[in-house]
Amino acid sequence: MAPFRLIESFCTDWWFMINVTQHLTVKELVRLYSVSRVFHDLVNSRFQSTIAAWAQFKSPAGWSVLLWKCYHKYTVPDPLGTPWLKDTSLIDHIPKPPWYTCGPKGPQNTVRRVPGFQYLAMVCQRETRTRDILACLARAGHRLPRTTHVTLLKIWMLMDMATNELRGAFMRNRRLWKMRDLYNAQMFFVKLHMRFNEPMFGPESHILAEVFLGARKGLTPLWQLLRGKAYTTPLEVIQQSLRYNVAEDVVQHYLLLGLAYYGVHPTDLGEEHKEGWGAGHMHLLRPDELVAVEAVRRGVPMRPHILFMIFWGHVDWEKRCNLVPTEEEMYMSDDDLPRLPPITAIKNPELIDSVQNLIGRRCGNVPFDYDDWQPKHALKARWSTLTRAEKLAIIADDENEQLSA
Repeated sequence: MAPFRLIESFCTDWWFMINVTQHLTVKELVRLYSVSRVFHDLVNSRFQSTIAAWAQFKSPAGWSVLLWKCYHKYTVPDPLGTPWLKDTSLIDHIPKPPWYTCGPKGPQNTVRRVPGFQYLAMVCQRETRTRDILACLARAGHRLPRTTHVTLLKIWMLMDMATNELRGAFMRNRRLWKMRDLYNAQMFFVKLHMRFNEPMFGPESHILAEVFLGARKGLTPLWQLLRGKAYTTPLEVIQQSLRYNVAEDVVQHYLLLGLAYYGVHPTDLGEEHKEGWGAGHMHLLRPDELVAVEAVRRGVPMRPHILFMIFWGHVDWEKRCNLVPTEEEMYMSDDDLPRLPPITAIKNPELIDSVQNLIGRRCGNVPFDYDDWQPKHALKARWSTLTRAEKLAIIADDENEQLSA
């Protein structure tokens, strides 16, 4: 009797393989692709369709927003060697800035390029990081509409563009940027300013938000800041601010001296706010500036809505009560952190289990800060729907807090 081979068994059919492997991470898919010849050959037989199927499952919004044809560096030649069916010279008609350097042109009808594993990893990474950004804001009490997730992906794609002309054309496309996206984007900027400014202690400044909305690496620096992955010291924040914008006389002074300014090389000072991130000389408009310009162009007055954006997600005007972030809004998971332990089985429902076992795991494995909204606050908002064990766990946790205080 022949031994059972798991990989060969689910690789007998392409659709069956997709449904099995779509639950794997991108790293696991790459490892499987590199070690299994059967899996490797099946993926190569329909490479573009395979990457598309995985991307649509892992990030439906990312697949629809982050068009792979706009990310040439994340594409690979078709493993089947399929040539282009149409003329690919359309890219030559896109206006180029004076500082753009064009590489040598390849012959037409060459092997077509298709999205690769790097594109899939990029889509999944942005899906996770935009979710984390919204969750960080929600944990701090600054909730946003559900559709803001798609808007953040569009903002990230906007930040990938190096010229004002491309960014402006992208914003003017009403099929890509709908009125809902403009409103969501403006509300996101408002909530971000609220997150960076404490009501009592300030600093009552918009510089920090502008620096990270104008960063070269898209929303990754903002994600690192909110998650505490980087920019954990004042020096790191100052360095990022100097890379974005600094007075021209300061730049010239340190260029003449050949010395670093707060640890930033003089050639990097004030480069990220320019077109091409230093290749050009014009100021590269940030997403918050472009949204304001496009709103004016479409005749949409945003200023009267700012106050409502501030209160959105905090107050239920009909019931006259405060709102609390939900578990779904506060959910964050991190592969670098240890996984949550399995749920402890409760044999006796009268027993009080820990809050971590009952409700803490519903918001992922990323720990909460002491001043964040906690999972139990979200459960208290829907007290009537809780089980007896959950209610007892919350009551016991409240009593422990009172005793420790």
